[in-house]
Amino acid sequence: MVLLFQYLLVSVISLSSPAACTTHASPASHGVSSPDIADQLALKSLESRITSDPTQALASWGNISIPMCQWRGVACGSKGWRRGRVVGLDLGQLNLVGTITPALGNLTYLRRLNLPRNRFHGTLPQELGNLHDLETLKLSYNSLQGQIPSSLANCSHLVEISLNSNNLQGCIPSEFSMLQNLEILSLDENRLIGNIPASIGSLANLKMLHLSLNNLTGEIPREVGNLASLISLSIGSNQFSGTIPASLGNLSSLTFLSIYSTELEGSIPPLLGLSSLHVLELGLNMLEGTIPSWLGNLSSLVFIDFQGNSLVGQIPESLGRLEQLTDLSLSENHLSGSIPDSIGNLHVLTHLYLSNNELEGSLAPSIFNISSIEFLDVDYNNLTGHLDAASTCRRRRLHLPLAAASLWFSAPSWQNPGEGHLYFAKNIKNQLGFTVNTYAVLVGIESWKDRPVVIKGNIGKWMDDYVAALHDAWVDISGNSLGHAAAQSHNFLDLDPDVASPARKRPVGRDAAKAAKKKAASASSEYTSKMHDLSVQKIELFKETEVERKARLDAMLALEKVKANETREHRQSMLELEKKRLALEEKRLQMKAEKEEKLEDERIMAINLDTCPHLKWAYYQQLQEDVLLKLSRRRGH
Repeated sequence: MVLLFQYLLVSVISLSSPAACTTHASPASHGVSSPDIADQLALKSLESRITSDPTQALASWGNISIPMCQWRGVACGSKGWRRGRVVGLDLGQLNLVGTITPALGNLTYLRRLNLPRNRFHGTLPQELGNLHDLETLKLSYNSLQGQIPSSLANCSHLVEISLNSNNLQGCIPSEFSMLQNLEILSLDENRLIGNIPASIGSLANLKMLHLSLNNLTGEIPREVGNLASLISLSIGSNQFSGTIPASLGNLSSLTFLSIYSTELEGSIPPLLGLSSLHVLELGLNMLEGTIPSWLGNLSSLVFIDFQGNSLVGQIPESLGRLEQLTDLSLSENHLSGSIPDSIGNLHVLTHLYLSNNELEGSLAPSIFNISSIEFLDVDYNNLTGHLDAASTCRRRRLHLPLAAASLWFSAPSWQNPGEGHLYFAKNIKNQLGFTVNTYAVLVGIESWKDRPVVIKGNIGKWMDDYVAALHDAWVDISGNSLGHAAAQSHNFLDLDPDVASPARKRPVGRDAAKAAKKKAASASSEYTSKMHDLSVQKIELFKETEVERKARLDAMLALEKVKANETREHRQSMLELEKKRLALEEKRLQMKAEKEEKLEDERIMAINLDTCPHLKWAYYQQLQEDVLLKLSRRRGH
């Protein structure tokens, strides 16, 4: 009976005490616990390293009346062991100046460290490797120096490392091959040296690998071709040697491939497996051989850049099958033959660069069937012939630098100029002859008399009206002379009198031409000034074109990154749901076991030892003592 009384006493005490004793007090009911103080001290250490906070972003960090979890940029967990602990630090684009404190390594449960687009300097502390829960590390667009800590390989949950646009030095840590959850590795625009570690090919989940604009050397490892999940590969503007590995053709998920300005040699390898590719940048290398015809099978291509290599042969007809292509740059190679008519099938093409090659024949009329074309660069080739573009050049904007061209126009009427903008640059070498209606050349002309003239030199007084009518159109016909006379009912612009154009008649009235030339001399300085202004406009247009191209590529990359982020967030949410399900199942089993144990303990304590036979008395007495001892221990905890 004494034992039974002790059991009931223990039960009463247990019911009157808290339901469970825990080793970690709840921050909500017991104030700030010791681990929370450690988080707060780490954040205050970071604040002490900030030497400039122009937007007062961290003003709340010094206010004792504001809880730590409500400080700007600080996110805390709400459940389990993470309750009240710092799990996110988001202080991007605040123009903060300072250094990264090693104390951040004490934020045990930190998952996100996002400090991009500030002015942090100094080195990255090795203590960041203590953040074993870290998933996202964004420190891009700062001024960080020193080496990339190899200790980051300890952060096995890392999904993204973005350290681009800093001044980091040293090599890419080979230990990163341990980060099997890594999806984004962005280290471009730094001062990294050494090789790309071959072990990087083991990152099975990697979707984005950006290493461009560094000083990396050696060959591109063929193991990069093992990254089956890779979507974007940008490793241009380095000092690689060797050839483009054929293993890159295995990357069937790849949409962006840029190996720009890297001094690579050899030919373009077979990349037929890149069925998802949108952007292919291989410009400014030392590639040889021909442009492969299989490019026409990569139907997703939007952008091709092979400029500045030593490619030979003809432009493949198969490129005409790339119906989504907007930009094609083949300038500064040794391409020969004619421009294929199939280029006219590229109905969304906006930019076509073919300058500085050895192309021959006439400029395919089908090109001017492309309503979207904005920039056509075919200067410094051996193109000849005539083009009747009267019905094909009505478009909002076309920049056509025909440097080195022999152009001549036949315009039956100066009426109805329309809305077309056709831009012409200076003429030096090509031998192109154009037959176009006036509306394809002139912009904004309300009326123009049908007057047959032959222009061969510095233009006279009427050039002022002509240039004013052109507005932003570009026409360079300097170094000729002006004369009167006509050939039937046409107007002729002869821009290269030394090159004979088919069906071109010799102008008459040479004396009149000399007189006009003398008269035009007085206006030459004004004309030269206008030509200079137009040159400046042309240069600005080139710059705008490059900016637009970069903006388009940045937008494509942003979309791919959003897609990768959404995939990662979905996977993370599914993982969290699975963890919660397992936790609930574990708790249910634990409660079931505790209930069964309690029922068994109650059954044992309910046994009246006085009624037990002598042999069972000692057995049940020991069981009851074990139950009391267990309850006593629970009470002691």
